[in-house]
Amino acid sequence: MNVRASKLVITALISSCAALLAACDKGKEAPPAPSASAPAASSAPPAEAPKPRCGTDMVFVPGGEFSYGEPAKNQPKKIEKVAEFCIDRTEVTVDAYAACFRRGKCLPIVPSAEFAVVNSSCNLKPDQDGKHPVNCIDFDQARVYCDAMGGRLPTEVEWEYAARGPDGRRYPWGEDAPKDQLCWKPNASSHTCPVGSYPAGNTPLGIADMAGNVWEWVSSPYGFTGDARGIRGGSWDNGKEEDVRPSHRYGDVKRLKTHFLGFRCAKAPPG
Repeated sequence: MNVRASKLVITALISSCAALLAACDKGKEAPPAPSASAPAASSAPPAEAPKPRCGTDMVFVPGGEFSYGEPAKNQPKKIEKVAEFCIDRTEVTVDAYAACFRRGKCLPIVPSAEFAVVNSSCNLKPDQDGKHPVNCIDFDQARVYCDAMGGRLPTEVEWEYAARGPDGRRYPWGEDAPKDQLCWKPNASSHTCPVGSYPAGNTPLGIADMAGNVWEWVSSPYGFTGDARGIRGGSWDNGKEEDVRPSHRYGDVKRLKTHFLGFRCAKAPPG
């Protein structure tokens, strides 16, 4: 074979191999392109759920404004602005108050000689009444407890706003008349009920017993004597709708200790 013939054979072999390689590559599937929606692999741990802003025993109440109180006939509504705050989910219980007393932070509950007629209905036995609201507490005892917990008593406006919300609903649960949403006389209540026993009466934020069970001390003065403070919400001992309406105002002297009166605390939300 001469040189020219050898070159022709080599060229033909190279062309055949190139064609064969091209055919093989054409039959192969290209690897899929990474999807834009496919999540990127990450070794970071999942994020923890945010903790409740006010803790587990309190409810965060966003600030806002609402129509406060029960205006007299033909009088304009009184619009109140309220800053955000935290408020206890339930009334303070016998267990919680007893724990504060054991730590030396709270005042003892001593039956009152002045109000002795109601002493038999005071919740003084933690083994029996632990989950009931503490009652027979005067204003200063309630204030000291809230101070010890890092809070304070709510103002009258805060209390009503927590119960009625920015929509100014008639009752904590809405517009329906009170019936079986609360602890009160029409439900055959002859004593306080364990806190939170009537979830149908909760506010939309989940605050319990803002109507019925026990009246609650607030920090705002009541009347013109200087020695009285507001109390709100009605109690197990009431049977009239107006008494358990959150807009209904009532008050009494700060030294009052009675079976229908308790409290809950409030505080500014953590920064």
